[in-house]
Amino acid sequence: MKKYIPIIKFLGIGTGILLVWALSYEIWISPAGTVDQMLTEFTAYISVGILKAGGQDIVYSPWDKGMVIFIEGDRMLRIGHNCNGLILWVIFIAFLLGFPGKWKDKLWFIPLGILVIFAANAGRVISLILIRM
Repeated sequence: MKKYIPIIKFLGIGTGILLVWALSYEIWISPAGTVDQMLTEFTAYISVGILKAGGQDIVYSPWDKGMVIFIEGDRMLRIGHNCNGLILWVIFIAFLLGFPGKWKDKLWFIPLGILVIFAANAGRVISLILIRM
């Protein structure tokens, strides 16, 4: 039974973090809308900036559920709030904090992991736009 303690601890910490997140998100974060809007807009900003640097005539504008990206006036892609990568950040943090190891070592992984997840999400948005062109 003792060999299962790390697994039980991992599952307990991860589940606890995800439950607290789900309640916090549904009660406070989602109704306010600012976190989702800011992250979705920043994702669009970075993605559009990279494509503009490549010479594309591209803009983005707000949409009630996120952002819309246009190339040469044609709607190319909608980025919804549920596609901004925020939940992936939370899952990553829950996984990392639940995993056995020194807290000091884990803490520097959190910002690095969030940066990697954000970059991958922006790359996904750019790829989807390029596929649609």
